[in-house]
Amino acid sequence: MIPGPNIIIKCPSCGKLHQRKSIISGNTCGAIFFSDGSRIAPMLPDFPYFVKCQKSECGVYFKIIESVIASKCDVYFNNIKSVIAGVVSRNETRDNLYMPMVSFMSFYEYLDCIDTGLFNSGKKGSREWEDDLLSLRISLWRALNIKKETIHQIIAQDLRFSIEDDEPMRKLRTKYRTPIKTVYEINCNEILSLLDKKSDDESLLIKAELYRNIGNFDMCESTLKLLKEPDEYIALITAIKKACGEKIPFTVRVEEDRTYIEIRI
Repeated sequence: MIPGPNIIIKCPSCGKLHQRKSIISGNTCGAIFFSDGSRIAPMLPDFPYFVKCQKSECGVYFKIIESVIASKCDVYFNNIKSVIAGVVSRNETRDNLYMPMVSFMSFYEYLDCIDTGLFNSGKKGSREWEDDLLSLRISLWRALNIKKETIHQIIAQDLRFSIEDDEPMRKLRTKYRTPIKTVYEINCNEILSLLDKKSDDESLLIKAELYRNIGNFDMCESTLKLLKEPDEYIALITAIKKACGEKIPFTVRVEEDRTYIEIRI
């Protein structure tokens, strides 16, 4: 893996600067793949796309697209001062020059983002808005799957202790008191609804896994039969079919034997 420059992001609402890491290239050597499409790849890490503004007076949710990228800072050459000078006005206070690193949102934040909306998404009901909503719900699904355990085991855990106990998070926990199992099932069904008219193989694989996650094993198997090019996803299909046959609803590991290299410009 070759690290890339830190990307400086400007909140589209208040203008607060944030940072996000990047890589120039990476590979899947040593990666672990899962049936929900997620992976743990030390040499090819993912970086957040949906984030929350860290300025306490703002706190809007937004997606990282070209229009919010202010600059790229090569940390190896210590040119951060010149980068900041190019994107920050002289009227900015010293406090505003602190640039926190963005991170993946917690499932509480995903819930709140789905409810309140993205600051820089399209108009409600538009294609852009629907695409963003689908991506958010899939991210929430994977966030709830992150322990890779049964739904019952997830419910048994108090996931709140894994989240920083600050005031904004306490407010979100107070706001969203719905049992995890209910949240999970509602979200799965919402994704299925959003994917209802999609028939490409990737959408079908997500639908099959969702059906399995909520215990509808017959629909899972029926959906897998609709794949147009199943040979492209042999490892994933094998893992889902095996779990389906054993009536296992939770996310399982995929024995992927292919390694690939990715270059990001």
